[in-house]
Amino acid sequence: MEESEREIAQLNRAFGRRRVTTLTKVDAYTYLRDSQSKGRSAKGNKEIALARLILEYAITLGIFANNPFDCVKKSKTKRTARLVTDNEMDLTVRAGRQMEDNTWWLPWH
Repeated sequence: MEESEREIAQLNRAFGRRRVTTLTKVDAYTYLRDSQSKGRSAKGNKEIALARLILEYAITLGIFANNPFDCVKKSKTKRTARLVTDNEMDLTVRAGRQMEDNTWWLPWH
């Protein structure tokens, strides 16, 4: 919930002074470009997805006939894969062995 509140705060900073009926697909892409330039493509994508849901609700209220943020393509994001280090694996095994409840399954136990 806290994360959604932060996303809504970001959207309010960007669009809060605008009338909802003036929002366009261009606004969504401008927002995504700005987010990407700040190194926050993934967050920008999540925020625009949330805005799209909010605007979808506006349709149910009769404010829009069509959602201006529908079919907005997400910004590309970099996937980062991180492997568990040997130290982290050792710590996990030690913690598992020290637990009093032996119902935890450790294949290397």
